[in-house]
Amino acid sequence: MGLAASQTRFLTLTARQHDIEYQAQQISNSRLQLSAQLEKIATDYTNSIADRNLFTSNIPPSQYQQVNSSNLASAGFQVFVVGQNVLFDDYVPAAGEIKKSLEDGIRDGTYVLLKQANPFSQSIMTNPASLTGNYEAVDWRQVSQIYDDLFTANDAKAEDEYDRQIAQVQQKDKKLTLQMQRIETEHKAIESEMEAVKKVIQQSTEGAFKTFA
Repeated sequence: MGLAASQTRFLTLTARQHDIEYQAQQISNSRLQLSAQLEKIATDYTNSIADRNLFTSNIPPSQYQQVNSSNLASAGFQVFVVGQNVLFDDYVPAAGEIKKSLEDGIRDGTYVLLKQANPFSQSIMTNPASLTGNYEAVDWRQVSQIYDDLFTANDAKAEDEYDRQIAQVQQKDKKLTLQMQRIETEHKAIESEMEAVKKVIQQSTEGAFKTFA
C-alpha cells in the first residue's frame, strides 16, 4: 500500500472510529434511559401495592366496602363540606373547580363526618339546610366503623404489569448490550488496523526521506 493510499485508508478508519464512538455514546444514553424506566416501574409498583383505602362495614373485614356517602349514612354519618355549609352529595363546585373525591376529602379535612349529637354536646355545628336536628363533627380516625387498610384488589394486576414492563426493559437492555459488544469489538479492530496503517505511513515517509537524502 502506497503512502497516498495509506493516508486515505487512515482517514477512512478515523471517520469510522468517530462514528462508532458516537454510536457507543448513543447506546450508553439509551441504557441510562432504561435505568430511569426501571426506577419508575419499581416506584409505580410499590405505590400500587401500598395503595390504601377507607372502608366501612358492620360485617367481617373480608366484606369491607369502600367508603361512600350511602354506606356512611347507613352507619349514622353525613359528609359535610367544610366552608360550604352543604353535604357532599349536594355540593356543586364553582366553575373551573374539580370536586375532590370523597376519600381524599375526608383524609385531608376538606370534608368532615357529622353525627347526631345529644342536646348537651359542646361541639354542635350549624347544620346544612338538608339536615334537621343536632349534629357534631367527628374525627374519622376515631370512628370504629371506618377502616384505613391496604387496597389489595389490584395487586395481582399491578404485579402482572410490573413483570411485563420489566421483561420489556430487560429485552431492550439485552439488545443494547449485544450492540455495544459488537461496537467494542469493531472499535478494537479499527484501532489495531489504524496502528498498522500508521506504521506503513511512517515507513513510507522514512523511505521517501532516505531516497532524497
